[in-house]
Amino acid sequence: MGRQEIVALHIQRLCELFIPKTNETKGLEAIASMAANRSRWTGAHNLFNEIRRKTLDAHKRCDAAAVVQFEFEEICAKCIHNLGTLSAPFDSDSQYWVIPRAIHFARQLQIKDAAVLRVVIAEKSRKDNFCLNTL
Repeated sequence: MGRQEIVALHIQRLCELFIPKTNETKGLEAIASMAANRSRWTGAHNLFNEIRRKTLDAHKRCDAAAVVQFEFEEICAKCIHNLGTLSAPFDSDSQYWVIPRAIHFARQLQIKDAAVLRVVIAEKSRKDNFCLNTL
C-alpha cells in the first residue's frame, strides 16, 4: 500500500469514527466512500464544491458546530483531490490539516483525541507491535 492509499485509508477511518456521532452524515459518508475507492478520487473537487456551499451556509446561520464538521469535510475532499495527482491541485499543505481539523471535530462530538490518534497510527502500530492501549 502506497502513501496515497494510506492517507486515504486514514481519512476513510476518521469519517467512520465520526459518522455514528453526528446527525449530518451525508458528507462524511461520501468522503469515506470516495477515499476507499481510488477510481472515485477524480470526483473530490466536485465534492469539495458541494461541501463548501454547506460551509458558507453554516457560517451565514452562525452554526458553529456545522462549520467545524464541514471544514473537516472540506479538508478531506481537498486532500483526496490532491492524492489523485490531478491538475489544479488545492494547496499542497492540505493533508497536514486533516488531523488538526479531525481533533477539533472529535472534541465537538466528545470523542477523545486518543481515538483520532489511534486511527492514524493503527497501520504503523500493527507493523511495529506498538501498544495502542497506552493512548
